[in-house]
Amino acid sequence: MSRQQLPSSLAALTAAGARWFQVAYAVNDLAEAQRFFQATLGVPRFFVIEDIQFRAYTYRGQPAFCRQNVAFGYAGPLQIELMQPLEGENSLLTFLRQRGPGVHHLGLEVDDLEQVLGAIQGALAPEERENATIIESGIAGQGTRFAFLDTLASSGTYLELVALDEENRALFERIRRGDF
Repeated sequence: MSRQQLPSSLAALTAAGARWFQVAYAVNDLAEAQRFFQATLGVPRFFVIEDIQFRAYTYRGQPAFCRQNVAFGYAGPLQIELMQPLEGENSLLTFLRQRGPGVHHLGLEVDDLEQVLGAIQGALAPEERENATIIESGIAGQGTRFAFLDTLASSGTYLELVALDEENRALFERIRRGDF
């Protein structure tokens, strides 16, 4: 992103009520990554969801299928997500092939995904909108909607916007409290 893009898109995110809440890591071995984060970085526990699949899933603008294992933990107020691909083409598998394990995306919670995406597009000049291209999107759980912006080349990570449903909001709160 150019210096001009960063302030306008961040201002659009802030104006639309986006809140930083997550750092997500692409990993090859979920159990090994959990041990590292617990022993080295002090994340007390992880809540694991095996073989997660998404509805209405798209990758690079096309309907797609993918499966992955995920683990959620907290370091203070910050959610740590560990993601291990199982099947299908997606940004996670591409990231691991090209870069190996590491920070895959930064997550922002939003109330209205479409509103925030519109605000970002509206804040950027037409020639700058490629930095807000949706590379991946879908629905998790009952109704949690997500979209990954293709910011990898400009920032080294993707940017995920997440509109949580009540079920996932309650789950994340239980995980944060260690109540699972």
